[in-house]
Parts: sequence; structure tokens; C-alpha cells
Amino acid sequence: MGCVNGRIISGQIDRLVILENKVMIVDFKTNRPAAKKIEDVPVAYIRQLNAYAELVMQIYPHKEICKYILWTNTAQLMRLD
Repeated sequence: MGCVNGRIISGQIDRLVILENKVMIVDFKTNRPAAKKIEDVPVAYIRQLNAYAELVMQIYPHKEICKYILWTNTAQLMRLD
């Protein structure tokens, strides 16, 4: 939970991987069929991950923040940025 652009954000990151120079935010999605390209990802998911990234940047300001969706029905990891 935190604040982004004056809005309180409350959510749960499914997986957070903290590496030396970057942080990976991974959100699991069960859509069937899974999106095949970024343009097919629902806008709500993009907004959700962007909000998570803004919050994580506040904690790790000197690390690269990478956003991913893991489509569970295809086991495909899609990078969003």
C-alpha cells in the first residue's frame, strides 16, 4: 500500500524479484486465451502494473523497475516495458 500521484494504492504484487541492479514485478493472470502481444493486454492490467512500479520505485529509487505478466494458462512471461 502506498500513494501514487495523490491516490492511495492498495494491492498485492504476486512476485517481486530483487536483483543487484533491477527489480522485477510479476503479476499472474489467468485469462483464457492469454494475450499474445502487449496491445492485447487489458488496460486495467497495464494500469495496475504501472501503479505497482510507481510504488516500488519509491522503495528502490536507484534500480531499474521491470514489469511482467505471467499468463498462467500458457506459462508465458510477457515483459510490459
